[in-house]
Amino acid sequence: MDGDFDDETTLTITQAENPELVGGKLATEQWRVSCSDTSQESYTIRYLAPDEVTEDYSVFVRTNDGWQKVSSTAFGSYLVFTVASPEVDVAVVHALSVWLQYAIVFAVILLVLLVLFGISKSRRGKQKRTPTPAHNAEAPKANPPHRPAKKKKRIILLVAAVLAIAVVCALVYVKFGAAADAYELLKDFAEQPENAMTLSMSVQLDDTMVNTEMDITRTQVEGHEAACIQSSGISLYYANGAVIMENGKAFQVSDLHPDYSLLPAQTAQLFGAVAFTTSRSDEGVVSQLTAEGENANRLLKVLLPQQADHLSDTQKITMQLTSSGNKIRFIRFLSEGTLMDTDKTVYTLTAELKPKSIDENFTIPDAVKETISSGNTEGEISISEDLFRLLSAWTTMSQEGSFAADVQLSVECGPISLSESMKYGQALAEGNKVSFVRKDDLAVYFAQETFCDQNGVLLTEQDSALIDCARLLEVLKQICLNGEFDCTDTGNSTWLYKLTLDENAMKTIAYAAAPEMQSMPVTLSSGSVQLTVSDGVMKEIECLCTGGLEGFAEAAPVTVSAKLTLEHNSAVEIPDAVTQQLLQGGIKENGQ
Repeated sequence: MDGDFDDETTLTITQAENPELVGGKLATEQWRVSCSDTSQESYTIRYLAPDEVTEDYSVFVRTNDGWQKVSSTAFGSYLVFTVASPEVDVAVVHALSVWLQYAIVFAVILLVLLVLFGISKSRRGKQKRTPTPAHNAEAPKANPPHRPAKKKKRIILLVAAVLAIAVVCALVYVKFGAAADAYELLKDFAEQPENAMTLSMSVQLDDTMVNTEMDITRTQVEGHEAACIQSSGISLYYANGAVIMENGKAFQVSDLHPDYSLLPAQTAQLFGAVAFTTSRSDEGVVSQLTAEGENANRLLKVLLPQQADHLSDTQKITMQLTSSGNKIRFIRFLSEGTLMDTDKTVYTLTAELKPKSIDENFTIPDAVKETISSGNTEGEISISEDLFRLLSAWTTMSQEGSFAADVQLSVECGPISLSESMKYGQALAEGNKVSFVRKDDLAVYFAQETFCDQNGVLLTEQDSALIDCARLLEVLKQICLNGEFDCTDTGNSTWLYKLTLDENAMKTIAYAAAPEMQSMPVTLSSGSVQLTVSDGVMKEIECLCTGGLEGFAEAAPVTVSAKLTLEHNSAVEIPDAVTQQLLQGGIKENGQ
């Protein structure tokens, strides 16, 4: 069963001991399928047909009205069908081969023609055997020959022959008539300057199943082709052969993060170069091909990037394009086999690419647009696993329904001396994210650059020093994603990231911690940030910047330090006055 299920989902399949008569035939196989996850709108089931021959079988599902035949498509050696319920009775029945049905129809038509021809010939023979009357007998006046009757017979035979030819041609078209359309449909879709699609993938490696969902949008940025791939809340942008993060930083495209927006074009190339078959199903016209060798590996390196180095040269992939009304409904991919790794891992890949409408709210960040427009997309390095793990941790935190962080902030800079504890966090209010900073009895709440206090009173930057502290976490995030770091695996799914800061980064952090330092002659000479990521989430952030204060008679050391200890999915309440001001007042006034 394919779908986006969590690790606790169970699938139970119970085979019937005595298969029933279904559709007038004894079921080849019959089972009850039960899935513990009842939240899905539909459930896609893959059935491996006996002898891996899919054309000779039909699928039935038990309903309140008895057994009903359901639409299924052949996908490699599998029959793929969809059911609406998490618990369902399924039966597979042996059916006549499609070609056998065609042969029967053709044989019946041919038999009818032979019968008609035989009857006509028999009548002509009888007419020839009629005895000739004697010469002395009075011969009846001969009637003129019925030429029109013979012509009518010929016309009937001609019409029957034409009908037979038309039926045969129609049957052939059902199988082959739409074949030329598959390549053109894919080519036209791939050449569209703007389009959108979803890609669903399931990869099983031995007993481990990984499901991935992503949204793909292709667009134009000042004449440059660009694509956005969104998965698990992370957006990566592709243009000019580079992959770009939301902050505008460009990297080389690597096997770990391939450009999935190229799949339609790559599939079109195969449909233009490899022979394929075409048939019809309840879902539309189905065009299918199987590629192998180098043709297969080009696609598998995109769909299985982490296993690309262990693919066999003889590996195969089956592609199935389903179209209706000259539009692509979906493209399915299936590949299975054994990897050439030390463990000889058995794998199964199923994927579905489905066109969709472009989201009207889709936008590309300004930083990404600037990078694409400038043409500075020649990244020297690719996005590493360590960087992607760090990006994922930041993204997970920003998308959480709620989290809180205990913040310890210390600043020593001449006349400025402070050591403070505060609370930073985020929570959902009416489905919208609201962030906050609390210190003693003071609190600042903010959403989309609109700030207010706990009573719902709007604030400006001059009203509260906490507003600057509110930006500290975002400052640290951007510095970490733009900087160079060392990553150490400390065990137990925990990684320690260390970044060395340049002077600009140190000043940005220091000014967010203590805005008064901007007017002082501060020189920062050393700085670092240390982050702890465990089980995919951010656990701790530490920052330290040191330097000196110029113009003082005696040495005046400067120290800025911050430590954030994060608690995820914590219970946080947002006051009603804040919700009313930020979500019904301030945000709406800004046109949001």
